[in-house]
Amino acid sequence: MNLVQIVGLLLAISIAGNAWQWHAHDKAVFAEASAKQLAADTRASAEACSSSVKELKLAGERRDESLAAAMSAIAPAVARQQKAALEVLAAKPRNSADLCGSLLEYLRGQIKIERGVPQ
Repeated sequence: MNLVQIVGLLLAISIAGNAWQWHAHDKAVFAEASAKQLAADTRASAEACSSSVKELKLAGERRDESLAAAMSAIAPAVARQQKAALEVLAAKPRNSADLCGSLLEYLRGQIKIERGVPQ
């Protein structure tokens, strides 16, 4: 081998090494960019999730307050109706032989009470 061939062979090896190095460098840069983008996307997703959870918590608290207010507003009516229901359950028929007639008589009396008709 003469000197030109040796220099040509070394030049070819150098060119191949440089090509491989640039290819490896491109892969490393792509991997780093992908990792940075994944980190940014993950951070953004986590922040969106945290924000949504906070909004759901606040909405739930507002809904609880609204329900508590609504329930306290109707509590007296519920108590009255519960008392009336217990009175109905405790009522005994006037004539145990004629339960339907006793029920009819009771319901007529209740209708008169609701309408404010004196008995």
